[in-house]
Amino acid sequence: MADTNADLQKQKQWGIQFLLEQAKRISQESSDPHRTPTYLERHPFDLDVPRVHSTNPFFEINFKLVGYPGYTDASVDNIAMLIAERLTFSQVVHLRVLLGKLHPENYHDLRPRHDVYFEVGFHHGEVFIAGGCNDFSGAGSHGKDRMDALFALLNGIYSVETETVVIPMAKAERGRRYMESAVNNREK
Repeated sequence: MADTNADLQKQKQWGIQFLLEQAKRISQESSDPHRTPTYLERHPFDLDVPRVHSTNPFFEINFKLVGYPGYTDASVDNIAMLIAERLTFSQVVHLRVLLGKLHPENYHDLRPRHDVYFEVGFHHGEVFIAGGCNDFSGAGSHGKDRMDALFALLNGIYSVETETVVIPMAKAERGRRYMESAVNNREK
């Protein structure tokens, strides 16, 4: 049993690590071609990542796209696996949800719709970005719900608030094309 708040925090961290390691073990048999992250030269939406969270100012910020924009299961499952791996030697210091606005004329109603990207940063400077989620379709919304739950759990363990940023339509489209191009060029 935990004697102090620090002990309780450590127990929570080990608990999430255990859960994610089990998920990783189960999915290792997958032959998903998008399991390996794609390195990005810059943030796809030209956003800054706070460096103040890094425990070492010499660590470079490395952006990595997980999965593929529009591929919900590959993106969500693979970012969970990568988080599980990183929790064995690192800690979460940055959580952000990016809502890329979509053009309303592409849909039968005019309610706001977004591609949803999840960004998680670690104290050693690695930043994962996963797409494949949205706030309007079955599979995309289910992926968003799974990632929201994972972010809530990480927030509870590491006390890192989740920032939400709405990306304007034109910038969202440019960012998506940049990520798709990076994956397609990697696969050549």
